[in-house]
Amino acid sequence: MNILTPRYEEKFSLTPEQLKFALNYARFKILRSYQVTNEYYDTSDLSTYWSAYNGDYTRKKLRLRSYSTSQNIIYSEVKHKVGKVTYKSRTKLSPDISNLKFHHHKKFLAHTLPFKDIFPVIKIQYNRLILKDEPHERITLDSNINYVFLRNGTHKKFFLTGNILEAKFFKTMSTETSFLLNFLNIKRTKSSKYALCIEDFYQGEPV
Repeated sequence: MNILTPRYEEKFSLTPEQLKFALNYARFKILRSYQVTNEYYDTSDLSTYWSAYNGDYTRKKLRLRSYSTSQNIIYSEVKHKVGKVTYKSRTKLSPDISNLKFHHHKKFLAHTLPFKDIFPVIKIQYNRLILKDEPHERITLDSNINYVFLRNGTHKKFFLTGNILEAKFFKTMSTETSFLLNFLNIKRTKSSKYALCIEDFYQGEPV
């Protein structure tokens, strides 16, 4: 298991027009791109969702993650948030069949979570653009966000409106990035893609 360096994260919601402006007129450049697939897990009463919704000081998010650039590698991740600081614990899984993969995932989570039973809730895919990738700061832009709600077994694909820009940094956001974000006049969002997709599916708070 690897514990990645703690960092601060800020998320911003962009309309299609703001996305076009950011790429064509702001000083952001695409360094590379790939597709991300996340399969999120939660309890039957969505404990991790409600923990984030209620703004708990300490909360966690559980997922399996894979990248289009390395399809034979699957990561089991627990994302911890303490106040405004984010930590991520990650372990690499071999690409086993689903049941075995889920078994390893639950075994990993058992060491870090107070929950006894978790279930796959939603699978989210999106295209990620890397706009800045430096030791102290990383800027990513996620578009074409789509999801399949697994909880009710329908497996119908839905698309989330809008795009998400994420700024990740260790202490403070750089002056350049702060200026560009202010220039774009985009609004911050406290919700993660997991929460946004859950709320999109239910058209509000889940029941």
